[in-house]
Amino acid sequence: MSGSIEQCILDHLTFSYGAERAPALLEQLCTILDKFRQRSSHPGTAVEHSIPPEQLTGRDVILITYGDQVAESGKPPLQTLSEVLETHAKGVI
Repeated sequence: MSGSIEQCILDHLTFSYGAERAPALLEQLCTILDKFRQRSSHPGTAVEHSIPPEQLTGRDVILITYGDQVAESGKPPLQTLSEVLETHAKGVI
């Protein structure tokens, strides 16, 4: 993680959790992210095709949803989610 992003996260953690807890929380977060990168850096994984975090800006949009959050009777939830995104978010997400 680049120094400027790390500092930004530390600033947010300090604001949210206080100056005493923030450094330890940042260390824990970096450890979790490093483990995630190691597990997800294999060819063919979704992370391989993602935008590097340092290239993201405040104008970027990231969708986080549970696979069964969008449901339609008689259809698998992921199929319904896919159809909703194709119809309403194509080219945006």
